[in-house]
Amino acid sequence: MTLQNTETANKIKAHHLQMTSKLNGLVNEFINIGVRDQSHTSSTSSCRDNELTEQPETADRFSELFEQIIEFLNCELKPHAMAEELYLYPIADDFKRSSDLISSMIDDHRQFETLIESLTTKTLKKQSDIVLLSTCYSINKLFDLHAEKENKYIVEAISNNDSVDFAHVLNDMHDYISNLNDKLTDNRLDVRTLAPAFRHETIFNKFEELQNGDLFVLINDHDPKPLYYQFKAEYTDQFEWEYLMSGPSTWQVKIKKVG
Repeated sequence: MTLQNTETANKIKAHHLQMTSKLNGLVNEFINIGVRDQSHTSSTSSCRDNELTEQPETADRFSELFEQIIEFLNCELKPHAMAEELYLYPIADDFKRSSDLISSMIDDHRQFETLIESLTTKTLKKQSDIVLLSTCYSINKLFDLHAEKENKYIVEAISNNDSVDFAHVLNDMHDYISNLNDKLTDNRLDVRTLAPAFRHETIFNKFEELQNGDLFVLINDHDPKPLYYQFKAEYTDQFEWEYLMSGPSTWQVKIKKVG
């Protein structure tokens, strides 16, 4: 084990701890508000439908936390997972002959994607939504276990192999994540300040400017579902549509040109 590999392993473990701590804090506060709200709903027979507007301060914080969780998952967790599959896992698989382990780690990533998609396509309506709370809890616990496995079985194994330049691998991962986030950040189209009559025209003009494989992130103040059907009619098989955030006050959709 080289000193450089040991230092790199420690950096990765520290980053994992930073990420898990951040998600734990967001999710725990989010769930605590939801559980308190659910208890209040159960004990108050006159409360017919516990909409977010009934307790403004709590509702605002609940919505803020939800948006922060979604942003963390899309901008930190998903890019991190993609970088692992491209740069970290192939090295571990090569020398450790750990196909089953790597497969299980990639399976975790697919579970993340499924759970995140279920959150980002869900409009936040009730603080006591048990499905929403349990989904956030599941993502949080899955990430805790995933990071623990990765630290123990993959990061340690790679750092112990002197033939691997672990620092170079980490730099490649950082560059990939940075470029991916720059692409999402630099290609945002926020139409919330535009008059409704000009929004669709602006969005379609933006799409027409794209080259195949390019994308932009649409930011809107309502669900742009009608726009999706218009895209489907006018650009059949020429676009990909992925919700990154679904309310309650902001919707973000990644629109990619394909074909």
